[in-house]
Amino acid sequence: MSKVSVTITDRARRLMDDTDVPYDWDDVDLLPWYNDVVQLIMADREDARIDANGDEILYVAATDVTNDDRLLDDRWIPAEAHYVAAIAFMTDAGDRRDQDRADANMARFEALLRTL
Repeated sequence: MSKVSVTITDRARRLMDDTDVPYDWDDVDLLPWYNDVVQLIMADREDARIDANGDEILYVAATDVTNDDRLLDDRWIPAEAHYVAAIAFMTDAGDRRDQDRADANMARFEALLRTL
């Protein structure tokens, strides 16, 4: 499994044009949204709750984006990143609130959730 920071937060930051340090959205802001999307995907898609060996995945919240492994299969990375970006754009961090971009990222998340 890959680390949360290497995949989800980095990809979400690219979607948000938030790649320069200091970030507009800190890791501490992004982590709860990552945990939320994992729970949403697992609740909506039974196939997301099964690992490559056919064993059921039990939800465990990530607590550290740098050290924690991602919980879901890598095919969910795009959906996870779009969800995190959507929620970020719904917030006021760094005066970057942008409802149009939030809506676009949420629509992409919902489309990916149906098709992956």
